[in-house]
Amino acid sequence: MSAQDISIQQPPLQLESSFFQRLEINAEKSPAPEGSGGEYRFGFTADLSVNNQDPLQYRVDIGVNGAAVDDGWAPYRFQVDIFGIFRLPEEREDKEKLLLLTGAAMLYGAAREMLTIVTGRLPWGAFVLPTVSPDIFLQVARQRSKPNPPTTQPER
Repeated sequence: MSAQDISIQQPPLQLESSFFQRLEINAEKSPAPEGSGGEYRFGFTADLSVNNQDPLQYRVDIGVNGAAVDDGWAPYRFQVDIFGIFRLPEEREDKEKLLLLTGAAMLYGAAREMLTIVTGRLPWGAFVLPTVSPDIFLQVARQRSKPNPPTTQPER
C-alpha cells in the first residue's frame, strides 16, 4: 500500500493550547456501605472570552464536578477546571456555538482522560466521566451570560 498525498483543509477551529486550572480529587476513606450504588450527580460550567488584542483568539473555560447523590457513597468527589486557547482562521457568525460545542468537547475529552489516569492510581480504581453532549456547555454558558432580572423593593 503506498502513501497518497491528501489535501487537508484548515479546520474551522484550532486548539493552540490547554491547561488545567484545577484538578481536585478526594477519595472516600472507607469502602461502600452495603447496598450503596455509588451514584453521582454532576455539575458543569462554561465560559467564553475573546482576546482583546487578537479578535480571532478565544479562551474557553469549562468545569465539571462530581459527588455522591443525596449524601450517599461514591468513590470520589472531584472538581476539574480546564481552559483552552482557540483560534478561528476567520471571523464567523456562529463562533459562540462553534467554540462552546467543539472547543468545549475537546477540553472535556482532556478532562475525562486526566481524571481517568489520576483515579487509576487511587484506592477505588479508575473513574471515567460519562459521555455527555457538548450542548451542555453551550447551555450553561448562555445561562451564565443572561442578565439577572431586575429586583424590586417591596413598597412600604
